[in-house]
Amino acid sequence: REHGLKFRLAVINAEIGKAELKRRMAKDAFQSLGPDGALTNETIDRCGPIVAQMGTEPFIKALDAGADVVIAGRACDDAIFAALPILKGFDKGLSLHCGKILECAGLSAIPYDLAEPLLGRVRRDHFEVEPCHPDHRCTTVSVAGHSLYERGDPCLQPGPGGMNDLTDATFTQIDARRVQVTGSRFVADQTYRVKLKGAEQVGYRSIVMVGIRDPIMIRQIDAILAEARARA
Repeated sequence: REHGLKFRLAVINAEIGKAELKRRMAKDAFQSLGPDGALTNETIDRCGPIVAQMGTEPFIKALDAGADVVIAGRACDDAIFAALPILKGFDKGLSLHCGKILECAGLSAIPYDLAEPLLGRVRRDHFEVEPCHPDHRCTTVSVAGHSLYERGDPCLQPGPGGMNDLTDATFTQIDARRVQVTGSRFVADQTYRVKLKGAEQVGYRSIVMVGIRDPIMIRQIDAILAEARARA
């Protein structure tokens, strides 16, 4: 209203109701991603809002419906970038791999700077990445190195609905600033699965940080600390 802007807005909610989660869990147990023991109704009740980490499909549906702006809940970072090229018919494996690199912006460039964006171009059989900062550059090592970032396996990257297989990915230096990537391949799961994320409060700690520069107080610091401990 302030700027007189008009656009088509899509809102995608990632939260799943607890009653729905319990209904689904009663039909088929959820697969654990690491915590010991199965998920229980009691754990669900103790959690705050529980969200599903969405893939590209909700974004594709919103864009296909004509949305100019999309506001979404929890999603895989690569899905936000990959949705549009996938909608336009480009390869899903290449689109998701490109999105994975773009999600951390300048982390895949030299010098790396998270405040500086990367530009990705998805083509029919490859994609290219380059820094937007004119003094930065992408190299095969800096781009391929992103496969080690927050990964259990540098070649297999699971996500909603399947696995992006980078085993045959090839990184080629096009020029001083651009890198081309080929060979990324998406392998769909037989059953579409998403990751649930929730948290429950188990307690808290309060920490107070204090800096002292008064030389008189510093000379008496042992006595002051002893008094503070006694009072606390």
